[in-house]
Amino acid sequence: MYRKRPQVRYTLASTIIQEIFWEVYPVGSYLPSLPKMAERYHVSLSTVRRTLDVLHSLGVTKAYMGVGTRVCMEPINPYILNTREMQENLTLHKEGMEFLFLTIYNVTLFTLESITAEKREALLQEISKLHGKNNDILCIDVLLKFISTEVPSVFLRECYGKLRELMAWGYIFSAVLRGFGEQPHMDLNDFIAQLETDMMAEHWTACAQSWQAFIEDRLDFLRTRFSLENPKDQI
Repeated sequence: MYRKRPQVRYTLASTIIQEIFWEVYPVGSYLPSLPKMAERYHVSLSTVRRTLDVLHSLGVTKAYMGVGTRVCMEPINPYILNTREMQENLTLHKEGMEFLFLTIYNVTLFTLESITAEKREALLQEISKLHGKNNDILCIDVLLKFISTEVPSVFLRECYGKLRELMAWGYIFSAVLRGFGEQPHMDLNDFIAQLETDMMAEHWTACAQSWQAFIEDRLDFLRTRFSLENPKDQI
């Protein structure tokens, strides 16, 4: 997404990972055929093939000869993090989290104060859907989708739309952690319930603070659990 020569396969892989999280493609189901995927996502067949190679390497999907591509979401080999491409994408993911932490409070508060009651109610309904998911990437996705479509600033909509794509790469961290039998320590049910309480009470400042604390908690977890090198330092 942020390359001198953008590689569409990574952006498309992020999109498909998001859709798997939201059960557009449930675990155990099969992705559409290559021609149908090319038509749906407006890319070439070769791009779809390269995207599937990325998803296979991450344990997201598995190809079955004569049957199709199955969504499996298996734990991945942690050594994949040592590849140059994964280091670059994961570093960008971490930098995206840092950008979110620096901006999320003001942007969230600005958006909540600027929109109609109907749109706030729609956000509350999306937050309620997070119960039982136990997935911090989905929590972030709900917020970024909301901001990227509702914030009055065109510039912020564009920035947060790109960030939404980038955040899907957090799946890689989750996949590696599952392989080690670990999970982030934040209680998502408490977090979601507090958001609902603050939204219904129209405590917009408290909502913005909760999101900022959530982003900070995940960022601290990434910093302490993983050590990512700067790809430029590897040249």
